[in-house]
Amino acid sequence: MSNLSVVRCIAILCLTVILGTSAETSHALEVSAKGEYLFSFRYDENGNLYGTGPLDQSRDGFHARQRIRVQVDFVASEHLRGVYHIEIGELQWGRGGAVGRGSGGALGADGVNVETKRAFIEFDIPDTDLTFRVGIQGVTNPNIGLGFVLVDADAAGVSAMYRFSDAVSVTAFWTRLYDLDANNVVSKGSSRIDEMDYFALMVPVTGEGWSVTPYAMFIASGRDVFRDQGLAGFPRMLSPAFSAGLAYLGQPFISRYINDQSHFYVWWAGTAAEITMFDPFEIAVEALYGSVEATNAALDRRGLYVGAELDYKLDMLTLSLFGWYATGEDGSWRNGSEQLPTLSSVRAFGPTSFGFVGTRMLPWEGLVSASPAGMWGLRFALKDITFMEDLHHTVRFLYAQGTNDPDSRRIVGLTSPSLILGYKGSPMPVPAGYVTPPMETTIADIPLTTEDSMFEVNFDTYYKLFENLELQLETGMVHVNYGSDVWINQDVGTAWKAALGLKYTF
Repeated sequence: MSNLSVVRCIAILCLTVILGTSAETSHALEVSAKGEYLFSFRYDENGNLYGTGPLDQSRDGFHARQRIRVQVDFVASEHLRGVYHIEIGELQWGRGGAVGRGSGGALGADGVNVETKRAFIEFDIPDTDLTFRVGIQGVTNPNIGLGFVLVDADAAGVSAMYRFSDAVSVTAFWTRLYDLDANNVVSKGSSRIDEMDYFALMVPVTGEGWSVTPYAMFIASGRDVFRDQGLAGFPRMLSPAFSAGLAYLGQPFISRYINDQSHFYVWWAGTAAEITMFDPFEIAVEALYGSVEATNAALDRRGLYVGAELDYKLDMLTLSLFGWYATGEDGSWRNGSEQLPTLSSVRAFGPTSFGFVGTRMLPWEGLVSASPAGMWGLRFALKDITFMEDLHHTVRFLYAQGTNDPDSRRIVGLTSPSLILGYKGSPMPVPAGYVTPPMETTIADIPLTTEDSMFEVNFDTYYKLFENLELQLETGMVHVNYGSDVWINQDVGTAWKAALGLKYTF
């Protein structure tokens, strides 16, 4: 975004304030704004549990970050409104960069970093219960409150919701995730098949003391989308081996996608349900199965995730037990992947606030994983402990093991040293002493195998200083026990975290 664009954004916000002051008298347009400021100051000790590269080993222990989000609603009537949502951050203090997400944190603070998060209109069809939303909007999957396992992102598209009654409705989505050569602008007459479209259908049903939302999602992707390895990243939609840029069966892995069938198809079917009729007990269950369909077996991916939570509410706290199971990889990469494919799950799965992404502060990718794939686990929590007004505590204990075969941490049949010795997409030079390149390497996105286990404890505190200002303190420890260190070059034992945060909402 140019400096001129930033000036325009500021001008729009100023105009919003002016319009807001006149809305009461004109009755033509109601303008309102809401948003949040997030600040976090975090220290990690031994934050590299299983990295093998020098970049991972040099992770800084302390950092300070901030993020600002502002949403402006332009309401013409109860049947028509427009929404413009912008974001600055996540910005790490001291980190520079002239343009783009996260820039402007160094001396001078002059990065061009105002981003459009959402921009859409929403309107009702007159005399019906049909509502449309058109533009850049949020795309998520139904869940039980522990994160969006499948997708939590913003995308340009159209959604429609029809309300049959107060108890039953249906929502349908279409979004275009990628069009890498739109209208053949990049190369005239291009025959590339480089679009990726996403479709979804959700049917929430609510009864007295219960609710259930079955849903289905589908992606049709042209094979040439995967020419851009950065975009093809969806490493959790494709095989984990793809994110390493490696080779299958002696051929470049990227060519396997390009030379497979013209289109790839991905589908998911799932449900999320909650039962509250047995007060003080509450039960929540979610299940999801997904599959990537490809002609070449090495490109397939299909897996299952199931999670359930039981809460018992007391006067001063809530006792909570949550468990999940998700399929893991077998010992071969030649038959594809057995983990649940996901679309955008960087900040999706949050049973805890350190090893996973259950923090209330600025979102963090999770020390162990941001996805339940390839693991099973149990978490016991004392939630919302309240001894005095506006002060709440949460304590969590988690145990988990992997469902991945230990051999899934490696891949064989490789030919390029720059690929073999790269880890998490960071190529490294061939070490001295290698006469010929090794023929195997470590695969990312396999945090735990059937030989590994982890234990985590959190103690988090939240205090409401004012009605709109919350002070946050989160502490935690994670210990990973590797059953075998054959494919793990570094095992630092136990990781610790202490973080202080502020959240201002308006």
